[in-house]
Amino acid sequence: MYEPKIVLISLLIKLGVAAAVSAVTARALTFQRLLFAERRTTGQTVGLLAFLCIPLTLGVWIRFIVTNFYAADIGFETVIILGVLLGPWSALLGGAVLSLARHVAR
Repeated sequence: MYEPKIVLISLLIKLGVAAAVSAVTARALTFQRLLFAERRTTGQTVGLLAFLCIPLTLGVWIRFIVTNFYAADIGFETVIILGVLLGPWSALLGGAVLSLARHVAR
């Protein structure tokens, strides 16, 4: 069982990772154009998916390289947001990309 202090610290680190990734991606003009487009082509959807998944794949990779460090991995939360923003098929593809990082790390 985890101690409440460790759970709190882990959640705070997750919040920091999410804030850092969102701050970096939100400043890119290409990301803004892709996010706010009314209709996206398949290529634009894949580009937006790459903008969101590539930085977070590093967090998944770190989680499996460093033992007992679960705070860097926000893959589950990312897949939920992908489903809301881009749809279920894009969320499925994003989840597959994030799970590939897990297999590469082993």
